[in-house]
Amino acid sequence: MSRHINTEQLATLRVYADAVGEEWRKRLAIDWMRAGTSVRLYPHHYATLHGLRSMRGAFKWLDTFEFGDE
Repeated sequence: MSRHINTEQLATLRVYADAVGEEWRKRLAIDWMRAGTSVRLYPHHYATLHGLRSMRGAFKWLDTFEFGDE
């Protein structure tokens, strides 16, 4: 399995980040730890984010991720 972020995952991260704002990384890490979110997303978006967590891990990459680095 590729560890690169695909187009769908990147788009979903952008939707999440836009919905949450500046603290999106911190909020996503919390959501991943509790396996849910209060952010208004389409159901498949959270499934995509959960798959990304399963593929890449929850924290190390997220701390340094910037859009455009993928």
